[in-house]
Amino acid sequence: MIESLRDSNPRKVHHVHRPALIGALAIGLGIALDAAFESPYDISFLALWGTGCFCLLVAASALYIQRERLGTWAVLLSCVITGAIRHHQVVELQQEATVREYASVEGVPVRVRGQLTTSVVIDEAEYGPRIPSWLELDSSICDLRVDELQVSEEWASVSGTVRVRVSGHLTTAQVGDFVEVVGSLRRPQPLSNPDGYDFAKLLRREGISVLLSVSHPAALEVTSRPSNLWWKLLRVREAVREECRRLFVENLSPKSQSLALSMLLGDRTQLTKQDREIFQESGAMHLLAISGLHVGILAGFVTLVSRFFSLSERKTAVAILVVTILYAGLTNHRPPVLRATLLICLVIFGATRRRHVDLLNALACCALVLLLISPEDLFDLGAQLSFLAVLAIIWSIDLLKRLRVAATKSDALLSENWRWLERIRPAIRWLVQGTVITATIWFVTFPLILSSFHIVAPIGLLLNLLLIPFAGIVLGAGYVFLLTGWFLPVLGHLTGAVFDAALRAFLWIIQSASDLPGGHFCFSGFPSWWLTGFYVLLPVSVAASRWPTIQKGTCVSLSVWCLGMAWLALLPPKSDELRVTVLDVGHGLAMVIELPSGEVLLYDAGNTGNGSRAESAVKDYLWSRNQHRIDAVLVSHADHDHFSGLFGVLDQFPVRKLLIGQSFLDFTQRGTFELCEAAAKRNVEIELLQANDVLKTDDHDPSIRIEILHPTGDFQSKSDNAQSLVMKLTYGERSLLLTGDVEEDGLKRLLSSPRNRCDILMSPHHGAKSSNPLDLLEWISSELLVVSTSDRSVGPRLRSFVPDDVSVATTVESGALTLRINRSGRISVDRFLEEPNPQ
Repeated sequence: MIESLRDSNPRKVHHVHRPALIGALAIGLGIALDAAFESPYDISFLALWGTGCFCLLVAASALYIQRERLGTWAVLLSCVITGAIRHHQVVELQQEATVREYASVEGVPVRVRGQLTTSVVIDEAEYGPRIPSWLELDSSICDLRVDELQVSEEWASVSGTVRVRVSGHLTTAQVGDFVEVVGSLRRPQPLSNPDGYDFAKLLRREGISVLLSVSHPAALEVTSRPSNLWWKLLRVREAVREECRRLFVENLSPKSQSLALSMLLGDRTQLTKQDREIFQESGAMHLLAISGLHVGILAGFVTLVSRFFSLSERKTAVAILVVTILYAGLTNHRPPVLRATLLICLVIFGATRRRHVDLLNALACCALVLLLISPEDLFDLGAQLSFLAVLAIIWSIDLLKRLRVAATKSDALLSENWRWLERIRPAIRWLVQGTVITATIWFVTFPLILSSFHIVAPIGLLLNLLLIPFAGIVLGAGYVFLLTGWFLPVLGHLTGAVFDAALRAFLWIIQSASDLPGGHFCFSGFPSWWLTGFYVLLPVSVAASRWPTIQKGTCVSLSVWCLGMAWLALLPPKSDELRVTVLDVGHGLAMVIELPSGEVLLYDAGNTGNGSRAESAVKDYLWSRNQHRIDAVLVSHADHDHFSGLFGVLDQFPVRKLLIGQSFLDFTQRGTFELCEAAAKRNVEIELLQANDVLKTDDHDPSIRIEILHPTGDFQSKSDNAQSLVMKLTYGERSLLLTGDVEEDGLKRLLSSPRNRCDILMSPHHGAKSSNPLDLLEWISSELLVVSTSDRSVGPRLRSFVPDDVSVATTVESGALTLRINRSGRISVDRFLEEPNPQ
């Protein structure tokens, strides 16, 4: 990794040895294989240990008899097994957590004792006209290592870590405290929608077994304080962070406070959803979270201060090491920060020894250390993007060297008339270097960012040329402000005003870039198989540039993969089926209808609360199906839990029509006017529907018929539910009835019309007893009753009184339900949490 400067002959660059790179790749492969092929712990762990010892024995024997190739392969296999063993150890620790045995999905009242292992973080609630008042309550989050648990009368010894969420501000407890807590112990909900956010998997990777919900801060009582030196150091760190927060509150504007907390301390809890979105849309998300860039800027700041005080080179190196290590601890040492800190330590160690540092091998050494400490970092998105960005910088430096050689040769050909270019050469060089590095990082990280966030921000290519230098100025102003605030309070207000102005200007640039037309696009991401191929071909192509004989072939392969295979991967699916997917959104409704013609309809999209669950479920599902537009959105009625998720959907998907009933325009329900206004701003055509209306498809397929059965034009009711738009969807000889929340006088009016047989009935009002009488089942004569609900008692209750030949499927039990009807009339029901079940 570190070579003598005397041996850094450019002609020998092809023969640089990078053992850390090979080792990191082998250990990463072992971790990935162990994660992919789960097996019983006692069998696989012993087998891995035995195989690893055998490989080491073979390696030692091969090296002893000078069979280097055999020894090398044996060592590599040992590294692979080491990665698998390390990952297995982490998984085993999670499996040994006995506290999980006492939890359930619904929640079990318990009293627990244990020790807080993390600082208490205040999660500020969102506020707004569309958010119910009962959701406008802050909460406190921390992790608790549980030692004892009481369910009935007796205490039981348990093990495991739980994530505690307390309603309100918890101010009496700190990290390391021993506490006794009363709350509800529950298991995290499994992933229940296609391509959704797997919160349970994220918790497992963090070593969290279950969740503990606490209704009030008084339900958590501190029993004793820690005496261990480690916990005291963590409390000192938290005190320093709290002092930084105090300085921000006293000297910065509210908007600047949240941005300063994120950029300097890595605390993003006070950032709103809108704040995160504008950074994503401007391609500057990497500046919001603390990363290697921030650590590098800090190291540069320390270097400038050291030069100002005329410190020696050795003292400057020590100062950089001490400050970056302390900063990594202050910011909760996330993987990107640890990677940058380790890399700086290696580079400085080499510089003080007058040795040349191979950056690629040093980066691999950082990866190797991090993977051995925390194998789950291999799957951490932040860590992946951090290492990819540094790889891109290393590759771009190599490219810039070649460009510099070409520029040097061309200088000799410049005529006297062009010698004036010498005067602006530094500016040109800076512009070229910035463009090459930024473009390389963008190209390397773009596929992973698109697949994770479903957004493309071309504006980021240009914006980062301006923002990265400016970010250095902003962060430098922040460091000066913190130093003066701590040690020279008299100057704190002045430096705070400068820092606040810099943050305001920084945020204004981000906001302007986000609002720029064409600056960003929302798009479905690449599938896993495409990402795997891309990130295998990319380094192969870069490495092949040193061997002209194979360079052309690898570049052609990468180009074909990027263009041809990407086009294939992003194509919307073609099928002659009618596909109706009822997404699991808790208490609410969101249904995506995909017609054989390729048109996409959305029937409701909302849930109780702020609508984020329905919004995410709809967007994730559409992206998983490579659908990039919605032809029509039909809102059944003016209940918040049926349209609250549409605002975010309108932001990221072009919608042709918004279809509503006359009662929706009453505007007495919160959010109805805002939804119509949001649709009008986006040039969405708004149409009113009533009974006997028929919706036309683009291809006028006679086998598809979409008609409205209720309400009629003369129907009036005080209840929004009663005025729900009831839609019948027919494909060939099969049909579905979508009922919204129709009940009471609306349901009576519907049942008074002629019988209307449908094969599948969407249960009205989430399976409520009053909305699902036997009269409705007899009137419709359906084979399948589908329910969107968060109540696990609904399914058993409905099955207790419906006829035996009627199946009941609920989203709370089965996750997302996909109903597929082919041209021959065969109905299939795919349950996301179960195997497909043909009807």
